[in-house]
Amino acid sequence: MQRFICRNSLAMPLMLLMLVLPLAIRAQDQDQALATLVAQHAPAINAAASPAEAAERRRELARLLRNTGTGENTLIALLLEQRADADTALADQLQALEKLGTGPLTPESYQQTVALFLLSASDLFDTGYVSARRLARFNTVLAGLDKWAESLGLPKIDEIASETGGPKAEKLLKMLVWAENLGNSLDDRGREETAAHLDKRLKAFTDLVPATLLPASTILPFVRGNIRWTRQMFDNSSEGLDIVRNAIASGQVDRARLEKLLEQQRRLQKGPWGVPEVQQFFLDLCAKLPAIGPFCKDLFASAGDALSQPPAVCRKIDCNCDGIEAGLLTGPWRQQCRQEQADLLARCVRDGAISGRCITAGPGAFPN
Repeated sequence: MQRFICRNSLAMPLMLLMLVLPLAIRAQDQDQALATLVAQHAPAINAAASPAEAAERRRELARLLRNTGTGENTLIALLLEQRADADTALADQLQALEKLGTGPLTPESYQQTVALFLLSASDLFDTGYVSARRLARFNTVLAGLDKWAESLGLPKIDEIASETGGPKAEKLLKMLVWAENLGNSLDDRGREETAAHLDKRLKAFTDLVPATLLPASTILPFVRGNIRWTRQMFDNSSEGLDIVRNAIASGQVDRARLEKLLEQQRRLQKGPWGVPEVQQFFLDLCAKLPAIGPFCKDLFASAGDALSQPPAVCRKIDCNCDGIEAGLLTGPWRQQCRQEQADLLARCVRDGAISGRCITAGPGAFPN
């Protein structure tokens, strides 16, 4: 009997190792695949010649990441898509405002300006953060603009949307139908955001990824900051289109309204990522995902903001995970080491000081 127990006491750890090892190796492979994709594409995002080009490169990386199907990659893809939508919305809106400021609207500049405001609104609409009340107001503005355009023989909104062509036209027409339906029958989603609505949006976000990846303390400010910025930008599109309506009705652009809108747009120019709480979310997230940590700025940041690099004191953290050599356990132990290092970095970024030490580590690790 004693020999039987002894054999089983040896067999059980071996069986557990056989079960755990493939999972650890699979996780390591997924991390390596993520690191490879990010390393290939992130520098090109940073080197883009324009916000539109950077946005397209972010969307391309997002498409590749979504194809992998892992929770971490899905989250990064969503964040890249949101950043790309914000970038193009800003660029289109600024270009529309510049056209409004050049002088009296001609039939050609009228159509171009309206198209740019519509494209900006559609990118913001795609985030899912635009409230029904704002969409209803947007529809009212469009209806007023259409009325004047028709009386002056100018293209109507759906004609301008169709002429943008391809996927952009499809996006615009979808938004216009949704806005019109909402304007005709406004439901309770049209009220101001309540705690219950915010909880739903928060759950939709956190359901995408394992909870261990999400720094809970910064999720709520992150979601709220994105919602606030997106809605202010969407209001800008509505106001811009109403200035266009007024301009074609009166024959001149209202300079006071235009200047006020330009000032609002300049205030929002850094995007939702310019808010300290949102930057803190990205700092925490990048610290928890070592595969994207070195490319955090390229993926999510604007030049000069806090995402450029962690605080100086935190950059000393190095558990030398690649220096671990442990035979069959090398892969799992390196993975464990990277997670511990990411946790150390996340705490340091949050607290501004190093706390704890590298437990699973290679030679020369710090802190030890």
